[in-house]
Amino acid sequence: MAISKKNTTRKTSSSSSSPSNLHPPYLQMISEAITTMKDLAGSSQPAIAKFIEANYSASLPTNFKKILSAQLKRFVKSGKLVKVKNLYKISPSEKVKKAANSVENKTEMKKSVKNVTAKTPVFQIQSGSFASSQSESPISASLELSSFSLNTNEENVGGASTKRSIGLKKAKLKRKNDEESQKFIETFNDENQQLLEILKSGCKVRQQFFEIKMLRTQNELKKLSLIEYREENKILLKDLNSISNPIVRDFLQNEQIRILQKRSQQ
Repeated sequence: MAISKKNTTRKTSSSSSSPSNLHPPYLQMISEAITTMKDLAGSSQPAIAKFIEANYSASLPTNFKKILSAQLKRFVKSGKLVKVKNLYKISPSEKVKKAANSVENKTEMKKSVKNVTAKTPVFQIQSGSFASSQSESPISASLELSSFSLNTNEENVGGASTKRSIGLKKAKLKRKNDEESQKFIETFNDENQQLLEILKSGCKVRQQFFEIKMLRTQNELKKLSLIEYREENKILLKDLNSISNPIVRDFLQNEQIRILQKRSQQ
């Protein structure tokens, strides 16, 4: 009997020292804390712990914060939570699952209500209103869960808008590069055209200079031929009988004969 009393005292002491484990699962409490705080960047571990202690302090163990830290790490590894710079967010896949479960719960509740109304008589329908008032709490809970799907839609819309803005920036940059390359090609063609005109004008100037030089040489030749013609005329007009030196006279006579032959051939 003494042993049984000791065992009973141990059981009562252990039950009194440790709180009753009546709190919801850790994932549910963490999700409730994150969604209630509504911080887009996420919620920190101290903020989550403060929220859970404020709502479930009576049923939490003494080492609650250590368990919470371990549970957060486990949920991040399993993909149910996302950690960004010491802040925790509910993963999009988990939000979609919860939203789908809420939709299924709604449909099941509607089916059950239809079955109950179909089976019960007319005089019992009024009593069913009490059940519907009592069933508002799970519906409100399902509505809270449906906010997850709205958050996922907002995230998807935000991602689509960022992708659209990046696409617009790329299109603007491509258009700017095309315009700059087109301007470069146009200026390059203009410069080539100007260079071609300069080369053409240079060729014309060179041709004109050559023609002027040819005219000058022709004029020089004409002048020389005119001088030669005059000298020949002087030789032809010489009186050979007036020359006493026989050598000079013979030379002039031969020159006169040559000049006359040349002019006769022309």
